[in-house]
Amino acid sequence: MTARFNDALCEIWALPAVRAKGPEPAQCRQTHEKPAHRAIKAYWPQKRTITVSDRKLPLIRRARADDVDYIAWTILTAQRGHRSRGYFDIMLARPEPDCLAFARRVSTQAVKSWWHMSYFWIAEVDGEPAAALCALPSAGAMARAREAIVTAVREQVLTQDEALAVMQRGAYAPRCWMPGDDRNRFIEHVATSPGYRGRALITSLLAHALEEGKAAGHAKASITFYIGNEPAERCYAKAGFTFVEERRDPEFEALTGSAGFRRFERAL
Repeated sequence: MTARFNDALCEIWALPAVRAKGPEPAQCRQTHEKPAHRAIKAYWPQKRTITVSDRKLPLIRRARADDVDYIAWTILTAQRGHRSRGYFDIMLARPEPDCLAFARRVSTQAVKSWWHMSYFWIAEVDGEPAAALCALPSAGAMARAREAIVTAVREQVLTQDEALAVMQRGAYAPRCWMPGDDRNRFIEHVATSPGYRGRALITSLLAHALEEGKAAGHAKASITFYIGNEPAERCYAKAGFTFVEERRDPEFEALTGSAGFRRFERAL
């Protein structure tokens, strides 16, 4: 790739944002249409019924190399939130298998971004992954994410114009992104397998991530999600997170169906 490509990337990832801070705005309480999730059938078995006797305490562990497909699914699912398309869907503009392959690439490459599997924790039930999230220091998170995307795009068999088009399509997200300040433990890519939802697995993972952040000396934990993702908001509020800020952008809303991102925070 040429210097033109590198210069374009710097411009793409340094766009201004519309930002709201302070008490939760009243207009954030909206009625949203019923979520339109896209099923990822290539990896996941059919949803199964869980009885009370089936419920077991999850094993919380670090992600392993053999979790790569699950991590890719987690990344794509978490990016989509309560909408039908997420960041990789929009940026790549390719079928789901290609998006999953890209997620696998960024989760295993040398650049350790917020997609890297080394930052993921898994809630395992009956020997299989059932939920996951990643937790890492906020310091430098955006720069590493930019490097990871550029590296992964360069590894694709793309012309320079195709690579630039990919990065241009992904330019909407940095307008609304808020990883928090450098004191924060940043939590991201939170998802539960369909057959295990309603079992408080994310609560267990969050408790583990918060304790880890506290032990590492972080003052706060921060988490960001689509405006309008009410199940996520309730889950994080239950874990002690409160509203800090949000960013909205018209193009972001046109592409994703959500007005922007909200950021919640809690002390450790």
